[in-house]
Amino acid sequence: MILAINSSTAQYSIALITGDGIIAAEYMVIPKGNTFTGFIPAIDMLLSSTGYDPSSLKAVATAKGPGSFTGLRVGLSAAKGIAYSRNIPLIAISSLDAIASPLSFTGMPVCAMIASRRDEVFYALYNKDGDDLVRKSDIVSKRISEIGTMINEPTVVVGNDYMKQKGRAMDSDNSMITFAGEVHWNLRASSVGLLALTRFRNNDFDNLTDVVPDYIAAPDIRLPG
Repeated sequence: MILAINSSTAQYSIALITGDGIIAAEYMVIPKGNTFTGFIPAIDMLLSSTGYDPSSLKAVATAKGPGSFTGLRVGLSAAKGIAYSRNIPLIAISSLDAIASPLSFTGMPVCAMIASRRDEVFYALYNKDGDDLVRKSDIVSKRISEIGTMINEPTVVVGNDYMKQKGRAMDSDNSMITFAGEVHWNLRASSVGLLALTRFRNNDFDNLTDVVPDYIAAPDIRLPG
């Protein structure tokens, strides 16, 4: 059983993934005030409500960013603590890889984006390789309205804020863009967990002392006004 965590977006989520790739449970919430006070109790609730004991956990997976600076620290700290206390592996997954992965079924290139500062997003481009999507670009930050200029072939675009990001990306008027359905515009912990399951099967783990959040950009700290 893998415990998967996403705290890199305002909608945080937790999931349990069985060894054969079944999503045993998933919990998603946008907390009022974007606080994480209910985060740890939610993990306990997920385990107790499904009847699983913490001893059944074989690994912990977490989204490592890019995304919310505070959220990434909370999620990675929790994942490290659980992995250390249970003596189980930690697997850190790119937040953009997790957003893109459910769209591998389209057979098309994918552009995945996640909110950065103000009207900017972090984004990366992906190509189909067998049954999976493989990142073909660096993760960089761009204004949402500039995303269309990065795309020169038929591509599915997806992000983590359907109303804001789709509307702004449409400003580019690029006929190569196909927008994913609204249901896909969330970063789900189950996507993190399923990507981690592949690495778990290959004994591909992260070092607890070395793994850090993938912020990509420095924090946007400014004086009031």
